[in-house]
Amino acid sequence: MLAQYPRWIAYDFPSNMEHKFYSFDGQKQRYFLVRLKHANNIDLNKHTPEFRAYQFIHLKDLLKKIVPFKRQVYRQV
Repeated sequence: MLAQYPRWIAYDFPSNMEHKFYSFDGQKQRYFLVRLKHANNIDLNKHTPEFRAYQFIHLKDLLKKIVPFKRQVYRQV
C-alpha cells in the first residue's frame, strides 16, 4: 500500500436511479493507492465476486470511466 485517503467518503445514489441494487441510499468507502507486483495474480473468481472485470487505464482517462454520480468522489481522492 502506497497511500490511504485519510477519511471515509460517502455518496448518495441518485434518486432517479432506474435499477437500484441495494435497499440503502448510498455508500461510505475508504480509498487506497496500491502498487500491484503481479497483475496476473488478480483472480476475480476467488470468492464471491464484487467485480466482473478490471482494466488498467491512464489516470487522465479515469473520470470518463466513472459513472457521473461518483465522479466528485474520485476528484476528491
